[in-house]
Amino acid sequence: MRILSLLVFATLLFASCNSSKKGMKNLDASAFVQLETTPCFGTCPTYTMRILKNGQATFNGRQYSKKQGDYVKVFSEETMQALFDRIVRLEMMKRPDIYDNPRVTDLPANVITFFDGKDSKTIRCRFEVPGDMLDLIKELRTLAEATEGWTAKENL
Repeated sequence: MRILSLLVFATLLFASCNSSKKGMKNLDASAFVQLETTPCFGTCPTYTMRILKNGQATFNGRQYSKKQGDYVKVFSEETMQALFDRIVRLEMMKRPDIYDNPRVTDLPANVITFFDGKDSKTIRCRFEVPGDMLDLIKELRTLAEATEGWTAKENL
């Protein structure tokens, strides 16, 4: 009985490890993640960045962003693997559509849209956002707000 329990535990552990490793591979080629930032009453940068599963990214800086206008970039396969695996592990489709408190004013929102090739999920993150979602937002904002590697569309 003890051996059977150990075998079941090992099988479940192996299956859970494999499911996270297959995360990005299970996504359709058209999968993408998009981050949109909204204005505040101050100088919050507003922009939209979309990253396709294959690493091709677009950026549109609108207000108070270091990059104004349209930019493109291609991210490495390793960066995409880590990013999309993280998104799959977050189980975005099961999350609430909004994290907010309407009584709190002057906070910009980070709007994340994830498309897995079949279904799309948009989550508006403004207030009382869980830590794992905040970590994803921080990672996406770091990718978006970097100036290195982005090329202005008019320079292409």
